[in-house]
Amino acid sequence: MMENDSCFLTVLTPTFNRKDKLPRLADSLNAQTDKEFQWLVIDDGSSDHTDEYIRQFQPQGFSVDYRYKENGGKHTALNYAHPYIKGSYVCVVDSDDTLTPDAVATIRDAILTCGKDPMLACFSFQRGINPNNALVKGMPDVPVISNHIDFRLNGGRFGDCCEVVRTDVLEAYPFPEFSGEHFISEGYFWVQMAKKYKTYYCSRIIYLCQYEEGGLTKSGRGMRLQSPLGGMAVCNAFLSARKKPRLCVRLTLKQTWMYICYGKYAGLSYRRMKKKCERPGLMTLNYPIGLLIYQIFRRKYG
Repeated sequence: MMENDSCFLTVLTPTFNRKDKLPRLADSLNAQTDKEFQWLVIDDGSSDHTDEYIRQFQPQGFSVDYRYKENGGKHTALNYAHPYIKGSYVCVVDSDDTLTPDAVATIRDAILTCGKDPMLACFSFQRGINPNNALVKGMPDVPVISNHIDFRLNGGRFGDCCEVVRTDVLEAYPFPEFSGEHFISEGYFWVQMAKKYKTYYCSRIIYLCQYEEGGLTKSGRGMRLQSPLGGMAVCNAFLSARKKPRLCVRLTLKQTWMYICYGKYAGLSYRRMKKKCERPGLMTLNYPIGLLIYQIFRRKYG
């Protein structure tokens, strides 16, 4: 448990049956040059005695807080974490990944430089498969202040980054939760945040991960299709970006098609889909294409 009521940063780790992976992350946290952070572990229903590992782990200069909940998916673990976050900022680090030794210090330096702007809510750094190979290509050498919609989506800079978000902003946009569904894309949060807040983008790699090429693999797409109401919510978040920053036409159409596809997987009628949609006119015009994509996915994924 935390000895103090607050700190500079919370490293938030949702985990599910990853007891064997956590030591690598824990070692990287012990190696941090800046120790003013909380490690908050949200156990999403593990059955591998993750709690035993956390109890015996000895942090070197930082605090650890462990919480257990019933399994519901990563997005529910992020929501569940809100009352236990002690940091002014939050960095989500998955249980099988690590931080570079200077990660926390790098985050602090960026926030001290630019963090006084109330509309600057996020600091985005690079993830890499090693310290010299970033996942997201096309990042500028000099830091840029922009927003997720314009810089990342419309700019075609796709892939995972290491985002550090202000705690009050994270808590302002909780993920929707649907009974029986265990997945919702984190894009839901980033798009909602981008409608109001700016992000500082830096090309420095501070987060190391195991990365497999081909993000939308068959299993990945299948996982999304098993949570169609969550998929519709994500699409609606994208479609609601109608004022500046505005999602480009190409991505708007893609989200419209996927909204229809997810709606069909959820068993919703055309009328119910249209009633729930942020862009009902656009949905009507694109319904045949969305229906065709649904039929293709049904043959491919079931």
